Amino acid sequence: MKRFLLLIISLMILALPCLADGYIADNADLLGEATEAAIKRANDTLADKNGASIHIYTAESCDGDIEDFARGLFNSYGLDGRAVLLCVFKDDYYILRGAELDSVLSEESLITLLEEHLEPDFSQGLIDSGVRSVTSELATILNGVKKVDTSGLERNVFIIFAALIAIALILMIVLFIMRIVNSRRARLRRKRRRPNRR
Repeated sequence: MKRFLLLIISLMILALPCLADGYIADNADLLGEATEAAIKRANDTLADKNGASIHIYTAESCDGDIEDFARGLFNSYGLDGRAVLLCVFKDDYYILRGAELDSVLSEESLITLLEEHLEPDFSQGLIDSGVRSVTSELATILNGVKKVDTSGLERNVFIIFAALIAIALILMIVLFIMRIVNSRRARLRRKRRRPNRR
């Protein structure tokens, strides 16, 4: 039974539509070409600047809890701590951001963002326009995110690695010297035990 459930879950994950260019899965055909191009341009800029990203998923409807669905999707796509996922359905929407964006996109700011830049168009059925507006504002906010400086981390990893190698070499030298000393002591003991031949 467990194997069967695992198989079903695996097939469901594999069946998820791929994100076009890594950013968009417009399954409900809610977005125009201009909007998709704008989202891709914004992501290309963010990728070069700080590694943040905006991902859009659309579908006709969501079966079940929309928050659980969005979180499952976020994990299934392997989105990182600097990613934002906007799930849009014909009758609802949900936004989710990675943990590294907590400081620039609090829960309150996300609610305000949606109320000001998505809801006005969405309530009139202008989903494409609303998505373009909210992603444009998201890109502006994410442009202010600082780039992760990995040079210090890489330097620390190198220092630790070098220190471990040095310690290993010192231990090998100490063990080698101890082996030589013990070998000489053993030879001396054998010589002392030999009876004097006359």
